[in-house]
Amino acid sequence: RCVVIGRNAAAWGNHVPELELFAPATTKPRSQPWNPAAEPLQKRDGPAPHAIIGKTAAIERARRLVERVAGYSEPVLFLGEPGTGKEYFARRLHELGNGAKGPFVTVNCDTYAGDRSDMSLFGEAGALERAKGGTLFLNDILSLPKPLQSQLAATLCGESKSSSTFRVVSATSGRMQDAVNSGAFRADLYFHLSCLLYTS
Repeated sequence: RCVVIGRNAAAWGNHVPELELFAPATTKPRSQPWNPAAEPLQKRDGPAPHAIIGKTAAIERARRLVERVAGYSEPVLFLGEPGTGKEYFARRLHELGNGAKGPFVTVNCDTYAGDRSDMSLFGEAGALERAKGGTLFLNDILSLPKPLQSQLAATLCGESKSSSTFRVVSATSGRMQDAVNSGAFRADLYFHLSCLLYTS
């Protein structure tokens, strides 16, 4: 058994026999309760990398898949339940890819649902233009309205015929194939996003 006795510092006073057992030999008797030194936080030279940490079979499989496709320019589609870290995996893919020094532009496709079309996707100041040299991340891709699906498919088709200027990464928690079969999602756009990675 391991027995732990907890007291506040004042209650221990000068009687701390554990110091004789665990403290370095050069430690001198103290007149005050022992307080551990606080180590300063180390500063980083940039944003913290999105390293994938986990030991489950699913996490290990997803991590290996990300590392395997990171060096290519093909699009990647992450499939997984809400809260499984699809955007986190997408950022890790960006960091490991050839466009790591470029921008990582996130587009939340559900903001285009209904009458909300104030966020620009195309045009000179649009997300596709800002993602050049980096990664365009389309989150919740199944929420994209059909007219924008058509325009995006045409744009990506033009990108594939020329030298691609950005990598397309998308994510959804829905069933893509079912959406394509029912006509809710364009098959040609699915084709441009069809390199699959599973996060759950």
